[in-house]
Amino acid sequence: MICIRAGSRLHLGLFDPLGAGPRRFGGAGLMVDAPGLSLSATAAQEWSAEGPLAGRALAFARTFCDNLSKERGLLLRPHRLVIASAGPEHVGLGTGTQLGLAVARVLAVGAGLDHDVAALARLVGRGLRS
Repeated sequence: MICIRAGSRLHLGLFDPLGAGPRRFGGAGLMVDAPGLSLSATAAQEWSAEGPLAGRALAFARTFCDNLSKERGLLLRPHRLVIASAGPEHVGLGTGTQLGLAVARVLAVGAGLDHDVAALARLVGRGLRS
């Protein structure tokens, strides 16, 4: 079993740092310990997820696996994802990004892959604006 715990990022907003367009995003935020995300993954016979945001976690796992297959020709075995805790969505805490990165990280570690945060974010379709 692989476990990961992540805090939240309190978003202070997106902005155009140069004021020149086209839309170039910058952002400011602070890391906070709570609410946090707690996720574990175990190899399984089929993909499953339980707990808060289980559907989103499975969608991130699918996106990660699809992109990893396209980019590197790698197929990951199914996992059971258990989300023990997660922050609220759409309130400026970065919950979706934290979940996507956590799913990518546990799957990468489970497969023996070493990806940096930017690569993991790209593989789950996060970090496109901020």
